[in-house]
Amino acid sequence: MPEKYEPSGLYSGKELKKWESDVWKFFKLWGPLFLVSGVAGGLGAVLFRMLIILNHEFFFGFLYGHGVPIIFIPVLGGIIVGPIIYKYASEAWGHGVPEVMEALRTYGGKIRSRVAFVKILASSVTIGSGGSAGREGPIAQIGASVSSIVGQLFHLDERALKLMVIAGASAGISGTFKAPIGGALFGLEVLYKEVRTTDLVVMALSSLIGYIVSVALLGPAPIFIAKNVAFRDTDMPFYLLLGIIGGFAAYLWTRSLYGVEDLFAKKNLQRKWFSPFLGSWVVGAIGMFFPVTLGLGYSYMNTLFAGTPFEGNPVWVEGLGLGGLFVILFFAKLGTSSFTIGSGGSGGIFSPSLFMGAMLGGLFGLFMNWAFPSISPGYYSFALVGMAVIFAGAAKAPLMSTIIVAEMSRNFTLLPGLFIASVAAYLVSGPGSIYLFKVMRTVGQDIPDKYLGVPQPPALALLAYKAVKSSHGKMRDRRTKGKGKH
Repeated sequence: MPEKYEPSGLYSGKELKKWESDVWKFFKLWGPLFLVSGVAGGLGAVLFRMLIILNHEFFFGFLYGHGVPIIFIPVLGGIIVGPIIYKYASEAWGHGVPEVMEALRTYGGKIRSRVAFVKILASSVTIGSGGSAGREGPIAQIGASVSSIVGQLFHLDERALKLMVIAGASAGISGTFKAPIGGALFGLEVLYKEVRTTDLVVMALSSLIGYIVSVALLGPAPIFIAKNVAFRDTDMPFYLLLGIIGGFAAYLWTRSLYGVEDLFAKKNLQRKWFSPFLGSWVVGAIGMFFPVTLGLGYSYMNTLFAGTPFEGNPVWVEGLGLGGLFVILFFAKLGTSSFTIGSGGSGGIFSPSLFMGAMLGGLFGLFMNWAFPSISPGYYSFALVGMAVIFAGAAKAPLMSTIIVAEMSRNFTLLPGLFIASVAAYLVSGPGSIYLFKVMRTVGQDIPDKYLGVPQPPALALLAYKAVKSSHGKMRDRRTKGKGKH
């Protein structure tokens, strides 16, 4: 009788049993971790969104509806937010993401238990009262804080606690933006780049659970509805050019935000209980003329994609045309966002980046329609791609920016355009991340001033310069060697 054939290698019975054992050990060790982090992030995202809606109804539905001038609405929010953060949790000032990064880098993932509660309250009031800030920073900090609390209760070691914090933040991003892949990439690209393959699996599963929790409670409807967009291979050079322009816009956004922070610091007004109150006067003043720049701005972006971009804006703007509208709203949003976050208001930079990117992309699309009327795809496609470029350049997260915009709009046909534009913005925007600058400033390093004080050469130009210089050097070496032989 011939011997029974037994496959060898990967598919052998021995290797298969070892693989099954490793998988079981993995889920036994990390299963509770990504389950708790995912549920915490998803529930935090739902609660945060509901609180924003409630605050918006109070400030705009009740107060503004009963005659309170719009300039006072953000100011009233600033009066509430400043004392809460000043007294109970200084970590809740500003973005939220840099504070999570600092907790990972310096404190081994340990975050005070009160941070999540203060952040969710302060950020929901800031955004609900018209402060121009995003949800990504607060929800990342909320998900990370809850996960850190649970991890500390179970006395996890430093590596496990860090991973749990990242997983909670990823789940929060996934839940609030309904973007499970983008949430996982946020943890990988933005928060902590030194991860193993198993760590990525934990982040991905936590992000997926956060998404499932959010969709189960809030429904599956996408954040943005953009039906008038289409991708063609011939449009790729246009998207590349848009990404290059977006890189410079990302630098402008970073410089503007920290310019306001520097202004408050020079006047000894930074991180005082009244700091958000002072900044909100500028926010309210801009909001008097351009109310669509207050808050998240998502509803206006959907209005833009619906084909009614002048809706909600002053009548006199129509005389400037669509291009003039895009320019004004870009700089108005830049002002409201810089003074909301730079003065200490609690909120993130993602939503302002999306809004400004949509205005930049729309303006670029109008120019392409004028210059190449027969081949330009229209400004809608450029507006959607533009939403990714400023965040990609500012946060140094091209992959996350590409995927999350596609997931938020449920429009994956533009993925190639989103990707090439995001990578171009990432390369052109220069060194440093808008989040890392905040971490450096917190620990007292002077690198941000070095980067932000004067315009930096774009990364693409710097690489080209180094390549040319290197080639010239090699040519000189060859000439020198040739002379030596003679």
